[in-house]
Amino acid sequence: MPTEPDRAQVEIDSQQRALDALTSFRHRARVTNLARVEVIAEALDSLRRGVLSEEARLTARRAAHTMVGSAGTFGFAEASRLGRTLEAVLDEANGTDGTQERAQRGLELVAQLRAALTGPL
Repeated sequence: MPTEPDRAQVEIDSQQRALDALTSFRHRARVTNLARVEVIAEALDSLRRGVLSEEARLTARRAAHTMVGSAGTFGFAEASRLGRTLEAVLDEANGTDGTQERAQRGLELVAQLRAALTGPL
């Protein structure tokens, strides 16, 4: 029968394993979401140049939408908020008639998003 100190150590070990697993999940979410950010950034750059295709816009919008939920789930609240804003920017985008202001605003949000995802876990 385990002694009281042994049970305490088992509990500490169990908590540490759970914390390690959560940190690993957050790291993977960060990497995946940073890849989504690149898709969004490429689309916004195309919008800035006036050559954003509808397919690229929809792909970037899906990336932003997916990131909203994923980032929020793993504790990246600011990234989730920024993703929601970028989703709206991409909803309003028109690839051949996009405004420079909309594209620039989106690219500024992308920079903030990268910063929100690369902070400490």
